[in-house]
Amino acid sequence: MNILLLGDLSLVTSKFCDVFKKEKHTLILANSNSLLDLSNIQGVKVLHIDPADENFVHHLGAYHFNAVIYFAYREEMLNASTASISTINSVAGIKNALSLADKNK
Repeated sequence: MNILLLGDLSLVTSKFCDVFKKEKHTLILANSNSLLDLSNIQGVKVLHIDPADENFVHHLGAYHFNAVIYFAYREEMLNASTASISTINSVAGIKNALSLADKNK
């Protein structure tokens, strides 16, 4: 099964991914934050693309994901000056993820 993980990937741990990898699932992590260090998670593909990007579905459509998991950002973790922009981008990212999942049904 191809599984797409996106959103607040700082919540993703290697133990979380290991559960899926042991069952031979393919994990792809998509995030626009190039500063996020995911090097401790082995055996996953990391794509640096913003889920809110208008081309997100086009770029990832070829993977034919069976499942999409969106890790929501906690409101208190958002910077007050960028909270409204982050919220808008999160909603756009969720909509793109849902359309990607719907496309592959």
